[in-house]
Amino acid sequence: MKTLYSALATLAVVGLLALPAGADESGHHMEGMPGMNADMGNRHMEGASDMHGDMEKYRSDMHQGKGKLNSIDLEKGKVSISHGPIKSVGWPAMTMSFKVKDKAQLSKLHPGQQVEFEMMKGEGGQYMITHIKPAR
Repeated sequence: MKTLYSALATLAVVGLLALPAGADESGHHMEGMPGMNADMGNRHMEGASDMHGDMEKYRSDMHQGKGKLNSIDLEKGKVSISHGPIKSVGWPAMTMSFKVKDKAQLSKLHPGQQVEFEMMKGEGGQYMITHIKPAR
């Protein structure tokens, strides 16, 4: 019985290897189908590698801080924060003004509140807060 299964498995493998290049298991050629090609199975892995590199770059460009929210300018979408040291950019504790990417995040905050924030370097080399919320 074991020999019969081995023989059938060998025949199945030989049959698949005998398919013409570019054909799927049913013998249909895929080259004529829009967007399909013989090496398509390898392409998604290349894109995944590129995406991983982009995510690493994104993480290295993102910096986190904590501090006291001194003031909020809703019209301009700016805040003043007295923050602790931010080691990832080499900053000591200081008070700074930042533009906030999404002004809607400011609606639930108030001056005097402790906040946690994420920031990244924006256009013109200025740091912009991408996320801000009350500290836990």
